[in-house]
Amino acid sequence: MKKVSGIIVDIENRRQFPGTVCFEKGKIVDILHEVSENDIVYPDDAISDQLPYILPGFVDSHLYLEMTNLSPAEYARAAFSQGVIAAAVSTNDTSAILGLKGILALLENAKKSPFYFGFSAPATLSKGIYELPDVEKLLSLPEVTHLGVIENFPDVILHETTVETLFALAKKYGKPADGFAPGLSSAHLSEYCASYISTDCGSVSYEDAQKKIEQGLAIQIPTRISEEYKSFLPLFDIASNTSHLMLCSNIIYGANIPSGYINRSAAKAIESGYDIYRVLQAAVINPVKHYKLGSGLLHRGDNADFIVVDSLHRFEVLRTYIKGTCVYDATDLSESELGAPADISKSMPAKTSLKPLNQFSAHAINAEDIQIRASATGSETEALVTVIEAMGDETCTIKRTEHLPVKNGCVCQSIEKDCLKAVLVSRNGTFKPVSAFVHGFKMKKGAIALSISHDEHNIIAVGTTDEDLVLAVNTVISMNGGTAYVTDGKVGAQIQFDFAGLLSTKPFEEYKTEYDKTADITRNQMEIKIKRPVRVLTYLADTNVPTIKLSPRGLFNVATQELIPVVVG
Repeated sequence: MKKVSGIIVDIENRRQFPGTVCFEKGKIVDILHEVSENDIVYPDDAISDQLPYILPGFVDSHLYLEMTNLSPAEYARAAFSQGVIAAAVSTNDTSAILGLKGILALLENAKKSPFYFGFSAPATLSKGIYELPDVEKLLSLPEVTHLGVIENFPDVILHETTVETLFALAKKYGKPADGFAPGLSSAHLSEYCASYISTDCGSVSYEDAQKKIEQGLAIQIPTRISEEYKSFLPLFDIASNTSHLMLCSNIIYGANIPSGYINRSAAKAIESGYDIYRVLQAAVINPVKHYKLGSGLLHRGDNADFIVVDSLHRFEVLRTYIKGTCVYDATDLSESELGAPADISKSMPAKTSLKPLNQFSAHAINAEDIQIRASATGSETEALVTVIEAMGDETCTIKRTEHLPVKNGCVCQSIEKDCLKAVLVSRNGTFKPVSAFVHGFKMKKGAIALSISHDEHNIIAVGTTDEDLVLAVNTVISMNGGTAYVTDGKVGAQIQFDFAGLLSTKPFEEYKTEYDKTADITRNQMEIKIKRPVRVLTYLADTNVPTIKLSPRGLFNVATQELIPVVVG
């Protein structure tokens, strides 16, 4: 029998006590409420002058797996370092490109890790690629725990036939359905909440979230943007909200996980003065129960799944256990090393990598393909154009107009006015390149192109010159998907995503080295000032967001469903 001793955190009963977790054959046999000197696993001087804390592992209640850029098994290795042992996972992007075979490949890779994955059956259908029979196939699998996000909330309110069929399938297999209804008006909220949907990951404010809780929905609080996260924290002040809250990343890039994940978000909430047990209930207990993820909650007879942390104000992970096996061990850290990015080599290595699988047949472009012709009746030196205004680090955009220079009959970008050219290129060669202008990137040099572009995942790029734009786009095409960073006519960094043009099949350490190089270029060579340029770029062509976007047909007002001329006069 194995033993681990420390201060046991009993979240559900709102208490802490010195004790010992006894386990064998992957199960917790007993939890002793006393501790003797011989039972202490970590000497007092190993980390601090106090015993470490033992609690169930953290859970991400809504994760877009593809945005980690990692295979499931490699994502899990990174997550273990932050004490995250389970996640409810969305694979919408993979289903849109590879259909059922792509999702099954991800499920197969996930089995190579002891991590508790709860995959969704994506609810967004793609004719000829991913259809209703595929949804039912997935919902019938034990590793698929829920129906994915219904993104078009008006269809829920209007009881649209396909949505009702999706709900019927989820009910048939006894699995919950995720929802996304940002800022839904009171007039329609009751109708929406009366549907089969049980969660919401799209609340836009504290007030929006509270109204949904009062109607019975569970709210997934996004933690990725500090200011946004803080605005939701007052939800923890209301005791009756406790069982209706879950923490989630929504989007987290895999390379950033070792610097802090759900554990850091829980710590921020507790440091801000919110009740520790309510926060931990949202970060640990609620998502396990809602999605039936199967991970242990530190009870006798549960799977021996728990984490050992240095404190309840920092949640620095010393060890992570799954079914009694230590899958991450950083107990040799010194006090000065606490808080630094985790060393993923201390995680259990994945047994196999994800095999490349793709659907990519884009054609190389040239400078003429992305030119924007000035109006024949306009000025020969400048043109009034419609510009997409990127709102800081947000996914929403607005329309603005700007006078830009004209050269040889074509409208040019202006670094001085922060109006750069954005280009959308078909991943399968089904439409000609589409160009427009975007304000807000504050890029001084170069171009970025990537094959992650919600929701169709064509190639999206932004740049200061046509030459750098063309090179960046063609570099992504040559890799059959990935990201490319170009400055002064040279490729400074690139990452290949050889699974669906979305995920790297490389080990975490290799991917992280490549990612760090791209981050260095954006800061020091391109001099980009916004914090999350890649995130903003990935949503620039997402026509599910009701704002101004770049679509295969041109510049598009999603809210009014109207095309907008780029050149006004």
